[in-house]
Amino acid sequence: MATPDAPAAEAPARDYTSEPQQVVLTLISALLDTWPDPQTPTTLAARTGYSRDQCYRGLRNLALARHAEEVAAGWTIGPVLTTAAERIRQRTAALLATYLGRTS
Repeated sequence: MATPDAPAAEAPARDYTSEPQQVVLTLISALLDTWPDPQTPTTLAARTGYSRDQCYRGLRNLALARHAEEVAAGWTIGPVLTTAAERIRQRTAALLATYLGRTS
């Protein structure tokens, strides 16, 4: 039983990390770092430290969301990420033109 003078115990910090989600995020980074060169699940496993099976499952999930795509030589970033990158480039150019009078 707590006494009025005793400090309240702090709740333990919550850990919201999920290994499958971390695998997917790491794979996105690895694919972006190695673009345009396609990567195999084996090379991604060596690069990320995850197992080949974890990489393959993560790549399949990324493919379902069109964030990665399988090509003849391996896997590369998919249309969702390339479209997002192009939108960022266009918006950055528009901001530079609007606020600094520059074109990229």
